[in-house]
Amino acid sequence: MTRRTLGIAAFTLAAGLASTIALDAAEAQEPGPRERGPRAPRLERGRPGRGAARMRLRRHRADARGEIARALQLTDDQRRVVLEKARAAEPIVAQGRRDRAKLLVEEHEARRARTAESPRPTAEDRAARRTAHRALRDKFAADLAPLAKDVVATLTPEQRARLEGFAAARGRKLTDEALVRWTSRMLSRPMTVPMMEARLATK
Repeated sequence: MTRRTLGIAAFTLAAGLASTIALDAAEAQEPGPRERGPRAPRLERGRPGRGAARMRLRRHRADARGEIARALQLTDDQRRVVLEKARAAEPIVAQGRRDRAKLLVEEHEARRARTAESPRPTAEDRAARRTAHRALRDKFAADLAPLAKDVVATLTPEQRARLEGFAAARGRKLTDEALVRWTSRMLSRPMTVPMMEARLATK
């Protein structure tokens, strides 16, 4: 191949490459009717601020738990009772997690088993799902309630008065059922045992 032929081939290749780049650039600037524009950010596509609102709610609940704990001013004997009951609650919590995982797996298998004629869950399916989750929560609460009641029984009248004032300041009324529910949540939290152990170890 002569030098002139090589020059012509190189010029043809460069011209073709330049045309391709220019065409790609034009298409990128002016997308055709069948092309989709850029995807919107996640917050714009879903509920705006949903994750941020959930985080604010968690921080609010954590702050409330801290205020309640400071208002109680538990004694060492009470902390020992809390530690004992929280340790007793650990197998209940573990079983509750296993039961919930099993329920979620069953729901996943039910979704996979749906046919093409009925790909979406029916109203009966949704009602059954709510009933199953409610039954699981009720069973979990019933299993923890005796342990929580043992902790509540150690509260002094002064501590109950502080809790009643805490609830009244927020427009609520303290009941025994609400106190048992709050204590059950405290016993089921993973940090309760190490926190009580640390508090008692510093005495």
